[in-house]
Amino acid sequence: MLKNYFKYRKNLLLLQLVIVITISSIFMLDPLVKITVSSIVYINGLVGFWTILFFLWDYQKFKSNLNWLDHFDFDPPATLDPVTSKAILRMQETARQKDDAITKHQLEQLNFRDFINSWVHGIKTPLSAAKMLLEELPYDTAHQNLNKEIDSMAYYINQTLFYARLESFSDDYHIKPHALNNVFNRAFKQFKSSFILKALQLELNIEPVDVLTDDKWLRFILDQLISNAIKYADPKSKLTIKTTCTDQFCVLKIQNQGVGIAPADIPRIFNRGFTGSNVRSQNQSTGMGLYLAKKSCDKLGHDLWITSEDDLTTASLRFKLPNDYHDISLFKA
Repeated sequence: MLKNYFKYRKNLLLLQLVIVITISSIFMLDPLVKITVSSIVYINGLVGFWTILFFLWDYQKFKSNLNWLDHFDFDPPATLDPVTSKAILRMQETARQKDDAITKHQLEQLNFRDFINSWVHGIKTPLSAAKMLLEELPYDTAHQNLNKEIDSMAYYINQTLFYARLESFSDDYHIKPHALNNVFNRAFKQFKSSFILKALQLELNIEPVDVLTDDKWLRFILDQLISNAIKYADPKSKLTIKTTCTDQFCVLKIQNQGVGIAPADIPRIFNRGFTGSNVRSQNQSTGMGLYLAKKSCDKLGHDLWITSEDDLTTASLRFKLPNDYHDISLFKA
């Protein structure tokens, strides 16, 4: 602390030294001033004594101010000069206002998230009822189209719910081993109407492997990838879904044949609200699906990337296997 004090007061110390040297030089060199060397030493001794007393007092004040800053009481000590004290009080008031604004914003976000959760769960009831009533009608093209639209509504409602939950992800996930093929099958069933209407061919080869994940969030990620694969596939084309596993990793690949993605768009496909130039004219994309899928993968510690060559687009989702996944800290809140 003493070293810091001398650094803080070095200019004042240098000024004091210059004053002493200047006065002593005048006494010694000016022929009009009749004063002995012993008197000069005596005067400098008195000046030095009072200077030491001043700096001892000033050092105690310096320590007191530093101690206050370390513990940061809201009331500045009386030892602070008025300008510094006023500046600190103003900074404290600004900090309090910012804290109040942050608290208010967090409360508004919490209320909004609660409203979204309530709205989503409320709207799912009539959707489920509509789907049950639809089952009573003849199974024809109109039935398939209506079923597809109900599934699309459920998909976008679910996307809204998970978007609202994303900021509080750490409170809403549980990592444990899950059978990848089971989670995938549950996700794929939601899109059977869209799949049938496009008359797609399916090549499915998912190995019976367990991956460390949260099944609810993984299903949401798969929803986004499957939806995109079907939406942008050419009618009557082939949809290929397979896994490639090693001792450490398992990669799930979802590949479709369709419009593809322009090379210039690949670096931006995970940006919020981004829609590729190849599909923009179709007005089918919100630009949120891949953004939410990537954000969710980052939180879960999974890797997600997209490649596209000619008419083939592949979404790859990589998991670490349970027997090799020891570092839980990789899962991000």
